[in-house]
Amino acid sequence: MATLNLGAGNVEPEETLLAVTATDPDVLVLQELTGVNQLAATKALKHAWPHYTVSGTVGVWSKVPLSDAAPVDIGIGWTRALRVTVPTADGPVRIYAAHLASARPAATSARDRTLSALAKVVAADDSPRLLLAGDLNTTTTDREFRELAPLKDTQEEAGSGFGFTWPSRIPLIRPDHILQRGMATERSWVVRAPGSDHRAALAELDTA
Repeated sequence: MATLNLGAGNVEPEETLLAVTATDPDVLVLQELTGVNQLAATKALKHAWPHYTVSGTVGVWSKVPLSDAAPVDIGIGWTRALRVTVPTADGPVRIYAAHLASARPAATSARDRTLSALAKVVAADDSPRLLLAGDLNTTTTDREFRELAPLKDTQEEAGSGFGFTWPSRIPLIRPDHILQRGMATERSWVVRAPGSDHRAALAELDTA
């Protein structure tokens, strides 16, 4: 699985996506979709990742069919989160794709509100296998991040190094996450994606 903030102002989304798709993820979660870069993504991904769903500015592309797709209200005023289900040999996996509100020093209330709203939705979901991926605009060291427990951070489980994703050129923090429940993380890493100010976060998971 991979997640990337594609960047609303990205002028070369095809090149950006190429860097991520070279890793051949089964599922790709994208944020900051616009009319222009969504069209570019759909064209670039249509052969290997033909199944997709988009709600607002977030989307999920997959090699396998998707079901139960629906937007998720995180209290931001427009759609920046969705849920969808993907099949695996071990049973279905529920995926939440999200882009939480931005946070600045001493100005985190909007981010905190959207994080709490998303955490409540995820906590109420009884799916045995669940993934949450996207630009959460927070780090694992932020006290607000504890609201997402008991989801496990794939980077902490099986990543090497810090796994920082922003800013892309010289990343200093990791606002982009793949969190999981009911599975095991085999590997977690990041990939630089030219054209985006974020690096992509990736993880390999065992669904058994």
